[in-house]
Amino acid sequence: MWLALTPPVAAQQWNDGAVRSLVGRAVRERAAASLDSSLQSYSARAHGILTFHAELDPRFGPGARLVRGDELDVEVYWERPDRSKQVIRAWRDSTFFPTDLAYHRDHLGIVSNDFGPRIRIGDGDEVSDVVHPLAPDGPDWYDYRLRDTVRISTGRRRLILAGVDVRPRDPSRPGVAGTLYLDVERAQVVRFRFTFTAAAYRDRALEDLTVELERSLVDDRYWLPYRQEIEIRRRSAVVDFPLRGVIRGRWDIGDYRVNAEPPVRGPGSWIGGLRAPGGPAWPGPLIAQLDSTLTPVEGADLAQIRAAAGRVVGHRLTGRTGIRPGVSQASDLIRWNRVEGLRVGAGVSGRAFGLDRAAALAGVGLGDGRLTGSVDLSRQIGSVSIGLDGSHRVVEVGDQPVVSTPANTIAGLVGARDLGDYVMLDRIGLRIAGPLGSGGATLQAEATWERPGSVGQSAGSIWGHPSTNPALGSSPYWTGRIGLARSPGGTGYGLALDLRGEVGAGPTTYARVAGGAVWTGRTTGGEWRIEGTGGASAGGLPARRAFLLGGVGSLPGEPFRSSAGRALVLVRVERLWTLPGPSVGLGAFGRTAASMLVGPFVAGGRTFGRVNGPWPPGTRWRPVAGLTAQVFDRAIRFEIGRGFGAGAVTTVGVDVDRRWWPIL
Repeated sequence: MWLALTPPVAAQQWNDGAVRSLVGRAVRERAAASLDSSLQSYSARAHGILTFHAELDPRFGPGARLVRGDELDVEVYWERPDRSKQVIRAWRDSTFFPTDLAYHRDHLGIVSNDFGPRIRIGDGDEVSDVVHPLAPDGPDWYDYRLRDTVRISTGRRRLILAGVDVRPRDPSRPGVAGTLYLDVERAQVVRFRFTFTAAAYRDRALEDLTVELERSLVDDRYWLPYRQEIEIRRRSAVVDFPLRGVIRGRWDIGDYRVNAEPPVRGPGSWIGGLRAPGGPAWPGPLIAQLDSTLTPVEGADLAQIRAAAGRVVGHRLTGRTGIRPGVSQASDLIRWNRVEGLRVGAGVSGRAFGLDRAAALAGVGLGDGRLTGSVDLSRQIGSVSIGLDGSHRVVEVGDQPVVSTPANTIAGLVGARDLGDYVMLDRIGLRIAGPLGSGGATLQAEATWERPGSVGQSAGSIWGHPSTNPALGSSPYWTGRIGLARSPGGTGYGLALDLRGEVGAGPTTYARVAGGAVWTGRTTGGEWRIEGTGGASAGGLPARRAFLLGGVGSLPGEPFRSSAGRALVLVRVERLWTLPGPSVGLGAFGRTAASMLVGPFVAGGRTFGRVNGPWPPGTRWRPVAGLTAQVFDRAIRFEIGRGFGAGAVTTVGVDVDRRWWPIL
């Protein structure tokens, strides 16, 4: 088979004579399909993979955690005029984190009739009674525009497919936006890629819902379902928080038997069969199927559909509107550090002023009395996000935090141990971010003006007094940064990358590069994890941008930030085994798995060069070894490490899994 693009249709005007003629034929053919006496019935088998995962806001880079995965085998039956039934014959699932998720019944089957005249999804709880663009009244509801055409050769015949953009005449009313691909000769739908206007969503928590339906030519005559994909993205309807839940279903349909099956019979739901996971055994592990389905390419394809639909309508399509309480992290509400003491805050966020997101945060340190705050404005243009932010707030100077903010709050309040060094940063920044290709990578660039100010210690704790915060302030800098990040995919296995470059001009001029790579792979009885981090700098590197090493988060078993330098190399290897472990009940969410990952790790690192700061320079390689354990579906991580040589200590740490730190 070969494909060829023909030149775009001249002018490509909305609702011109050519597109109206084609759409009119498609409407009539669709309405008359049930009268085609040559197609009496058909049966097929549908194989589906459903996943539910938690996804961080793109501001924090790519990242998603798989919560649940399901695999289904479904028999599909259809007969004239438009009767259908589906039967779930086999169903298996696996939960990777406790959840109370219950799928709507129609998510467990396919769309066998192209939705009919009215589109209904989620048993009507998500979308209900939205006019189909090819329904008899569709031309009264929608605008249409011809796109490029595609020629397909199957060896026996040649087909011409015409792309038709669709948008509601009134975007404030329930409707779809996307692209239809029609067989020009037969005026039948071959592919439909679309999303919805905000007014179409019945669930206030819905952010967007994206659908792709594809058909194949069966018996060289009938366009029947071949592949389908749906993605449903939700956020809290009450509080704007940078975490969404994503349900994705992908279906492949085949093994067609045309006019060979008995009519559709049997009482009950149009999707019958199993009501819970069960049925015959499956070949191979479920995780292997999830690995092949949860690829970055799949997510990028759906994002492209949303972006294309937004261009068709002329603005981004989303169901979330209005101003509501919102924070970037849970710790924006309350946290502790040795500079501010106990800090409390609040924020608001929403769509305003023609922006996709306008957010403001404010807080006060009860220890030092300082007022801090930030403003963040962003606009989505296709798949690219453009943002402007300004802030006056206390920030940690390291490239990455070494503990989560809640863990640091507890350690500081109870044990007078604050694992951070801070500056008061005044900042104005402009950023742009978007996907890089279809491999799941994101690229972000920003230009900023930053003025770091020294802040002294102003808070004690329950059991003692923390050490003094170092003076790390300076005159303002203009900086430019660029970063590339790639996640390993929804199952968490594979290669993750994070590369960053930075230049600065102010009291000094400097350049800095840093990055890390983490590979996680499954093996018999457990997994391997190999991590490498490095960086180098040139010019007059300010102390707050030094490379820091030692203690929890980098080299457990060495004193906290025992060395700093102008360059860094750090390597860590873990070998973990799956063993029986503790489980905890979470009410309606179920229980965590009664297993844990336990195993040894070895690590080593060194800093190079000297910086004008409070930390000593590195003088040798520092090896450490220890034991780590992850329990409660990897939610909590325990670690004990011991260094070798002079100055080595024994370090014990307990924290939440690192993947959740950006929102804690």
